[in-house]
Amino acid sequence: MPEHISEEYAREMERIYNDTSYFIDGITEGYGFYGDFIRSMQTGNASLKLNRRTVHKRIEEQWLSAIESCLPVLDIVTRNYTVGIEEREEVMPIEFSRNINNRSIRHLSQHTDYITSFDGENITPSKILNVINEETMQTYENKFVNTLIQRLFDFVERRYSAIAGRGTEETGVQLDFESKFLIGSSEGRISFSIGVTDPEANAESDGSFARLVRIRKVLANLLQSSFVKNMQGGFVRPPVMRTNAIMKNKYLRQCMDLWDYIESYEKVGYVLDVEEKAEKPGDEYIKELYSLLSLQYMIFDYNVRRGFNGFPDVVAARDTDEPLTPNIVTKLKKVQTDEYNVYDTEYRRVVNVSQLSGQRRLSEGELQVRNAVETALTAQRKIDNMRSREQRKRKKQ
Repeated sequence: MPEHISEEYAREMERIYNDTSYFIDGITEGYGFYGDFIRSMQTGNASLKLNRRTVHKRIEEQWLSAIESCLPVLDIVTRNYTVGIEEREEVMPIEFSRNINNRSIRHLSQHTDYITSFDGENITPSKILNVINEETMQTYENKFVNTLIQRLFDFVERRYSAIAGRGTEETGVQLDFESKFLIGSSEGRISFSIGVTDPEANAESDGSFARLVRIRKVLANLLQSSFVKNMQGGFVRPPVMRTNAIMKNKYLRQCMDLWDYIESYEKVGYVLDVEEKAEKPGDEYIKELYSLLSLQYMIFDYNVRRGFNGFPDVVAARDTDEPLTPNIVTKLKKVQTDEYNVYDTEYRRVVNVSQLSGQRRLSEGELQVRNAVETALTAQRKIDNMRSREQRKRKKQ
């Protein structure tokens, strides 16, 4: 019994299974139709395929090691960040002014309305320009580090979600059954497919996953650090400028190398080892499968032939150009690598309302809105065309 299934749940499932089997046996053994139907399927052309697929997920070591090696560096640069000097100008009342220089005098000469009295060489202004120099964390280098921490956390979080969503190992079982047979004067056909995928191991048992959890925790703590809070959302936009301060500082240079690495890394961060086996189900299960399918066939045959006498509404019709011939499966299907891809973006095709077939008619209000939008778009296109023609004329002149 798998570890994640409790004994109580297993006992309940066994009770339900026994009751279900008792019910199906009682029905199929009580009517001769089911016995004849099962014998028809057994003597017909039937194929049954039971495949078991085991998928083991291995986290790639390269990107984990690249991030781990830079975590001490990020701790150093966030604790010993650079401080710049920010200069700002502010016109203040003369009694509060403390930061006056040559620019203050030039500014006063251009704004004589600030002068309240003039007595020979003595000038008394009411206001004067103050040039204030203050220390600030909002340097380009600090913004770069702040941006790296945020992008690095997003990089790790996406891969953590993809890896932790399932265990490090999972097993899937797929059953496909198809049978063609004669039942009375009719030719019957049954196609049945069912599958289940079950995680076999918890991701926490994997050593690489423990490293990933630690990295995620460290980055989460960095996001809550005083450095990030004091930066107040100060970020840089890629591409990052390789300033002298960055390239001459060995710690910032390592941060730059990590930035380049995560920007160029496009993989999901783990690889899959897939093992697939073809197995033979037990005779008892095959007997139960035939009994269950005989119930389904009886319900289908009754509703189609006797109950509905043909379904009342035809929702679609199609004729094939060539006859279809099914294949007999004798080999395991090759595992497709794109089956396990993780997509981070969803694309949707937007279709104009007027192109949709079979949709309800637009109301009068909706028609007015659509016409207004189309009129506005037409007018904008005319304006754009006129501007383009004028620009071409000016270039020719």
